[in-house]
Amino acid sequence: MTAHTPSQKTWQELPLSIAPSIASHSLSTPESLQIEIDQTTHRLELLNFFQIPPSSNILEIGCGQGTCTVVLGHVVGEDGHVDAIDPAPLDYGAPYTLGQAQEHIAQGALGGRVKFWQAQLEEFLKETGDKKWDYAVFVHCLWYLDAPETLTRMLKALKGRVNRVCIAEYAMKASEPTAIPHVLAALTRATLEAQRPDSEANIRCLFGPTEINNIAGNSGWKVERETEIVPHEGLQDGGWEVGDVKSKSFLDDIEQYVVDIKTKIVVRSGREAVLRAVEGLNGLFTLIASCFLSLPYTISAASLLEDGSDFSNNLVSDLAPLLAFFGDRATTQFITQSIGWADCIALATAPISVITIMVTAIRIAGPHLLNTVIGRARENIATVELEVMSLASPEAYELWDNQTKAIVRCPGTTDNCEFVCIYPKLMQDGKVNIQDLQVQVMDIEKTIAQDDPEITTNRTQPYLQDIGSKRPITEIHLPLMKPNTIVITRSPKNKAPNMTLNCMAERHYWQVWACAAIGISIQIGVLVFIGFLNGHKTLRFEKNDSFVQDYAMPVAVIGTLAVNLGILIYARAIDESSTEETYKIINKTSAALVLVWL
Repeated sequence: MTAHTPSQKTWQELPLSIAPSIASHSLSTPESLQIEIDQTTHRLELLNFFQIPPSSNILEIGCGQGTCTVVLGHVVGEDGHVDAIDPAPLDYGAPYTLGQAQEHIAQGALGGRVKFWQAQLEEFLKETGDKKWDYAVFVHCLWYLDAPETLTRMLKALKGRVNRVCIAEYAMKASEPTAIPHVLAALTRATLEAQRPDSEANIRCLFGPTEINNIAGNSGWKVERETEIVPHEGLQDGGWEVGDVKSKSFLDDIEQYVVDIKTKIVVRSGREAVLRAVEGLNGLFTLIASCFLSLPYTISAASLLEDGSDFSNNLVSDLAPLLAFFGDRATTQFITQSIGWADCIALATAPISVITIMVTAIRIAGPHLLNTVIGRARENIATVELEVMSLASPEAYELWDNQTKAIVRCPGTTDNCEFVCIYPKLMQDGKVNIQDLQVQVMDIEKTIAQDDPEITTNRTQPYLQDIGSKRPITEIHLPLMKPNTIVITRSPKNKAPNMTLNCMAERHYWQVWACAAIGISIQIGVLVFIGFLNGHKTLRFEKNDSFVQDYAMPVAVIGTLAVNLGILIYARAIDESSTEETYKIINKTSAALVLVWL
């Protein structure tokens, strides 16, 4: 938008490769540095469109923690200057506050080029007298405004003080299917915040491109250039907004702030639309996976099927919903309870939702580069453990939800404690008087390490044969336990209780191996059947008087083995990412145990 003649200063395109160097000026941790790099890359793309030349004087409105400020400071060079203003409190923001982030930049190498101001725009312009700037920049800050009138006042106040106004805001358009949930989440959040006059959310007034242009025109500005820039996959702003709308706290806010019942229904329906859009994307990935699985067979039969074969078209269209329904969620649930080779082999011989398995393995054990490729570069370990891992940890814990009568996983830490109570079996028969019971309390490590040379070699066995898990097992032996003694033990490590694995119905592991064997047999049977169709004189398949090509069988075998072995490797990588410790008592004839969670 412009009201004056273009500047004659020279502009040069900014290479995106300088993003890591510029991002290093911002305050970040090693874990969050990649977030800053992705955000900086996006700002470089925006400034390449703005074409702000070196030595410019810039007024940045809504600077926040200075993510765009450092990019502007690099652009203007030593002869330019950036005044960055934001009215937000300096203790606002996380993991670092605005004050901390701005102070870090001001004390750094760019400190001589930028200056931060905590002020409203109109007040700042009054305090600075007749000072003028070449450019005013709004980057992803308009949605923070409380009303359209606020933007109108700001643009009118900038008349005569700046030569150009540069605005970048989300266009309310899904350029790709993966962006649909973000658009729906923004609409839903804005609808809720419209009911909260004192809102401090990221989205308060949802300006679209048309509305921005209309307000600018009414404020005396005209559009000089505009375009649409599709952010790269590393930019996770949309994911954050979607996750916020999906959260339970969003439902609580609806109940607290929305009074009108019709408006409540609208906001709830908007949230449901976000959830369904995300589920739809999962189904899309599952369909891609099913197409990938059928690739070897498609190649082998390509010379025989006419274009538009009714059978092939109907088969794909009929099976796609079924694969989507049983694909992603079922696979994820299976992975969370996988604890041995048999589970991995069973998954490899029935590889539904290949994409889900591959992505899960990368999220858990993959290098940062691959996480960037799948758009998970800024995902923290808590998210992974919450969704796809079987263990509880400092990042995720489990609770019993009395409403749904099920175990639920939650992010963060918990004060829950897990106790193992070992009691004499005579109690079950009522042969022990409760009043005569004695209680012995000890740490589980001390319980394991009792000094008894006769049983030392029996404390650790290579396998846990009771449930079939090929995992190390530590035996709890209580040689001093009396018939009227209850031993209460707990781990002093304060680990979060793992309820899911402990509450799983005890299974005979030969059943899992049987499923794996059946899967292998079916895979071999399919290959043998294809071999007969390809080479047997009587059964050899013909269509339109043409035989199956000779390369059909090798392609089918190679494709099937590649998929099965690949999924086996991915599944094993997921399984090896955690270690389960299982404890059992040796003297089972006289003692039993029960788990207690408080």
